[in-house]
Amino acid sequence: MNLSFKYRFILSFLAIEITFISLIVFVNFNALSKLSDSLIEDKIETGTRLFSEMIKTPMVVYDLGTLDNHSTNFTHMRNIIAVKVFDTQQRLLSSSNSDPSFNIDLFTNAKDTVTLEGRTFRLQTAPIILEGEKIGDVKILFELTQSLKTIAENRKITFLIILLEIAISSIIAYWMGHRLTSALNQLTLCAQEISDEKSPNIPDLSDRNDELTILSNTLQLMQKRIDERNKNLTTALHESKVLNKELHAAKEAAEASTRAKSQFLASMSHEIRTPMNGVMGMLQLLEYSPLTDAQRNNVRIAQSSANSLLGLINDILDFSKIEAGKMDFEQITFDLHNELDAFIEIMTLKAKEKGLELVLDTTQLPQGMIISDPGRLRQILTNLVSNAIKFTAKGKIALAVALKKEDPTHGRLYIDVTDTGIGIAQEKIDSLFEMFTQADGSTTRQYGGTGLGLAIVKKLSNLMGGTVSATSTIKEGSTFSVNILVELATSSTVHKEQEVSKSPIIDQENPVWPSTTNILLVDDDPVNKMVAEELLKVVGLQTHTASNGAEALEILKAAQSKPYTLIFMDCQMPVMDGYQTTHVIRNGEAGEQYKNIPIIAMTANAMAGDREKCLFWGMNDYISKPIDINELQNALKEWVFAAKEPLL
Repeated sequence: MNLSFKYRFILSFLAIEITFISLIVFVNFNALSKLSDSLIEDKIETGTRLFSEMIKTPMVVYDLGTLDNHSTNFTHMRNIIAVKVFDTQQRLLSSSNSDPSFNIDLFTNAKDTVTLEGRTFRLQTAPIILEGEKIGDVKILFELTQSLKTIAENRKITFLIILLEIAISSIIAYWMGHRLTSALNQLTLCAQEISDEKSPNIPDLSDRNDELTILSNTLQLMQKRIDERNKNLTTALHESKVLNKELHAAKEAAEASTRAKSQFLASMSHEIRTPMNGVMGMLQLLEYSPLTDAQRNNVRIAQSSANSLLGLINDILDFSKIEAGKMDFEQITFDLHNELDAFIEIMTLKAKEKGLELVLDTTQLPQGMIISDPGRLRQILTNLVSNAIKFTAKGKIALAVALKKEDPTHGRLYIDVTDTGIGIAQEKIDSLFEMFTQADGSTTRQYGGTGLGLAIVKKLSNLMGGTVSATSTIKEGSTFSVNILVELATSSTVHKEQEVSKSPIIDQENPVWPSTTNILLVDDDPVNKMVAEELLKVVGLQTHTASNGAEALEILKAAQSKPYTLIFMDCQMPVMDGYQTTHVIRNGEAGEQYKNIPIIAMTANAMAGDREKCLFWGMNDYISKPIDINELQNALKEWVFAAKEPLL
C-alpha cells in the first residue's frame, strides 16, 4: 500500500508513541507495585514489632490484665483483625478478635495472602525476644482488603491517564506530520530518557507554534505528573518512617514510666513489709508473754502505730491495684445497720481522744439489708471519717447514711460526712481527690498523711457505680458526700463482718494437729524465720527451716522416712528463689511423694498480680507479710486437714 510520507510518519509516530507509553506503563506499574508491596510489608512488620515490644513488660511480670488490655487496644486499630500471644511452651496467654466472624486459627501459613468472602488477609507470626532470649510468640491477623483496593484504584487511574495521553498524542501526531522533521530526533531522545527513568531535557518549541510545540508541552506535562507522583510517594514514605519513629519513642517512654513506677512500688512494698513482719510478729508474740497492764498497753500502742504504717502501705498498694484494674469486689448480703454500729464504735474511740463528738444519723435508712462489698464500704467510711477527725480540733462530726430505691432490685446509698474543722478553700476542692494531694503543704506538715485517702475514695466510688464530691467553708467545716450503687437484699441471709479481735487467735483453743504434721519453713531472712517459727509454736506446731530453695530441696530429699506435710515458701531468696524451688518440687526432683505437697507462699510481695504469680508457679496458697496469726492458723487448718491438688 502506497502511503504518503505524512501518513507513514503518523503511523510510525503512533507506533513509537504506543511503544513509549507501554514502557512508561510497565516501568511505573512495576515501580508502583514494588513500592506498594514494600509499604504493606513495612506496615505489617512495623505493627508486629511494635506490638511485640509493647507486651514484653507484661509478659515478664506475668501481668495478664495489662497484656489483655494491650491485645484489645491493638485489635481496635485499623486493619488489625485478631491477635494471640503465647509463652515459650505455646500456652495461650492472651487473645483478642475485633471481628469474631474470622477466626485466626483458620489461617495456618504465615505470610500467605488468603482471600475469604471477598476480603484479603495476611497472617503474621513472630517470636518475642527479650535481651536475646525468646520469651514467647505472637500471631497477628492483618486485613489487606482496603490497601489492595487502593492500589488497584491507583493503577486504574494511572492506566486511564495514560490512555488519555495516547489519545491526545494521536490527535496531535495527525496534524503535525509535515513539521516533525526539525524536532523529531530531539523528541525521540526525550522519550528514550523518560523510558530510562531519567530527567529529560525537553526542548522549547514554543517559537514554532505548531504540533511539535504541543507534543513538547504534553511531554513536559507527563514528566511533571510523574515527578509529582514520585515526589508524593517519597514524601509519604518519609512521613511514615518519621511517624513510626515517633510512635516507637513514645511507646518506649510510656513503657519506661510504667515500668519504673511498678518497680518502685514493688520494691518499696517488699522492703518495708520485710522489717514490718519482724516488728508486728514480735508484737503479736509479746501478747502471749506475762505482761503488766502498763506493758500490755504499751504493746497495744505499738501495734496501733504498726497497723497505721501498714495501713499506709496498703493504701499505696490499693491505689496501684485500682490503676492497674486489679481491684476485686465482693457481693455479700449484710446488715448495713450492724456494719455502721460496729464502725461507729471503733471510730468513736478515736474521736473521744480529741474530745470530739461523733454522731450517726440513719433516719433515712429504712432498709438495712443490702448486697455489696462491706470491706470496700468500710474503707470509704474509714477514710472520710478519719480525715474529718484529723482536721477537726473541736466540735462534732456527723455521719449521715441514706438509702434510696432506684428500681425493684437496686438502690443508691448516700453517705455524708460533715465536720466542724478547718475547712478547705474553694479553689482547692477539685484537686483534693487527686493522689498525693492535700489542701496545701502546711496541711501535710501539721496533720501528716500522704494525700492518698481521698483519691482511693474517689476511685472506689467510681468502681462501685457512684461519685464523690465536697463542699466547704474556711474555719467552719466541710462536708464530703459519696453515693454508690447497691443491690437490695431479697432474703434474710445476713453477712456480718466481725471486728478483728484484740486476741491474735480466733479460736480459744488450738486445734489438735495430726501427729504426722511436719512443717518446713523456707526463708532467707533470720528475723522473719524466727517470727514465723515462734508464731507456729503459738498455734501448737514445730517447724524445720531452710535459708534458700537449694537447701530446702536437700532437706526434702533427706526426709524420706518422716516426710514433710506442708511448706511455707518465701519468694525472693538467694541461690534459688521460691518460684524456681516450687517448680522443681512439682517436677518431682525432691521426690515423688512431694510433687503434690501443699506449698503456701509467705512473702513480702503484695503487689497486684503477685498472688496470681505464686499460683501460676504451682503454689497452693498465699500469705503476705507482715504475717497475721489468724491468717496463718486458717491456712494451716485448710491445708493440713484437707488435702487439695496444687495449681499446676
